[in-house]
This record gives sequence, structure tokens and C-alpha cells, in this order.
Amino acid sequence: MFKSDYSVGLCFRRWAAIGALSMVILGASTGARSQEITVKFLDAQTGLPVTYEVAQMWVGTGTRLLVAPAKNKKGTATFLYTGHSIRAIWPPDAKAPNGVTDLTIAPGFERIAVAPSVAAGICWDLGPSRLGPWYPISEILQHGAVSENRCGKAAAKPEAGELILFIKPLSIWKRLLEGFRS
Repeated sequence: MFKSDYSVGLCFRRWAAIGALSMVILGASTGARSQEITVKFLDAQTGLPVTYEVAQMWVGTGTRLLVAPAKNKKGTATFLYTGHSIRAIWPPDAKAPNGVTDLTIAPGFERIAVAPSVAAGICWDLGPSRLGPWYPISEILQHGAVSENRCGKAAAKPEAGELILFIKPLSIWKRLLEGFRS
């Protein structure tokens, strides 16, 4: 009877250890796939962060749009990529917009295009779709990415998970003129 109880207990402990280990492995694999993508807009002339309200991100084919708020002092917006979807990160005290804040990404369309929601000149080639350039999410997560800078001489080196885009902020006078025209 003692030997039987011992083998049942040993068997139970083995199964419990295997179950716990598999939960740790599954948890690690799903947690490891969730990664942040930080979007930075820099002044094409100075290389300094540009403040703006939100970053607009087109996902996949360009017909779906996400919006994330900017942390204005740093000029950054954050998105969370989970492997099969991408989500705009909104701080708890900010009101998320009416609309989409989480998009599922179809296999084969793991790419994004981003633009600021601010009166500014875009310093990269928009391409035929007028949304580009498109950046593969895997490239951003592994190495980071930087847009071309056609408006100035500033340069930047991205870190993994970072997308840096150069823009030319409009002067106060140009912004006033744009306001009068609309």
C-alpha cells in the first residue's frame, strides 16, 4: 500500500510539473509575441521631435486606419503588435476616439504606413498609393526603420521596434494661411 501511494503521488507530481512547465512555455510564447512599435516624427532640419496630436497608421492594404495619441514632449506614439493584430495604445486618462483601436492583420499583409495628424510637409516619397512608404512590421521590430529625408539634412538611427519619420513642420504663417483657405 505504501509503494502504491508513493507511485500515485510521484505520477501526480510529474503531471503537475509537466502542466506547469507547458503553461510557462505557452505564456512565454504569447507574451514574447506582443511587442511595441514606437513611431517618432522628427523635424527634417533639426532632427528634434515634432509635437502633434495623433499618429495615423494604415495597416495591411491601406484601407484600414488606426489612430494613437502622441506623447507630445517626446513626439512619439505607441502601437502594440501581437502577431495577428495591431492595437493603438491609449493612456487611461485619454479618451480613445470613436472608431477602430484594434485591427486584425491578414497573413501576407504585415506592413504599415504612418503619417502625423498635423499641418506638416511629408519628407518621404508617398509612392503610387499616396500612403507609402510601407514598412514591414518584422523589419521594424528587428532593426527599426527610418524614412528618407527629402526636406533637410537631419539623420537618425532607429532602435529595434522604432519607426522614425521626417517631416517639415509648417511655419505659423503657412498654418494661418491654410486656416483662412479652408
